[in-house]
Amino acid sequence: MSKHPAALTGGIFFSLAAGMLWGLVFVGPLLLPDYPAALQTFGRYLAFGLIALPLAYIDRADIRRLTPSDWLAALKLAAIGNVLYYLFLSSAILRAGGALPTMIIGTLPVVIAIAANLLNHQRDGRFPWL
Repeated sequence: MSKHPAALTGGIFFSLAAGMLWGLVFVGPLLLPDYPAALQTFGRYLAFGLIALPLAYIDRADIRRLTPSDWLAALKLAAIGNVLYYLFLSSAILRAGGALPTMIIGTLPVVIAIAANLLNHQRDGRFPWL
């Protein structure tokens, strides 16, 4: 890891920018309340796909090495981890407003860490709470 001040400043800047852009997932449904959650979800991922196409073209040699099972695994992960998640999130925001779903989503990393420490300790070991 570089300890150069410019690299550190750039890293902090891009981290903040990524966080702010991620926050737009909560704003979109509030700005477009007349559009159903499914339409917002698929519009969002259509836009992501169009943005990813030029990047995929750059890495086309690596992409050609992917097997059909790789593509199936990626499709499953995308369907559950992105499309279904955003469909539920945008539906919640459209129904309950922005504050409650945002608060619940914000607690998920802590809840998941606590649950994993309590439920999977035989397999993974216990992590000290401190």
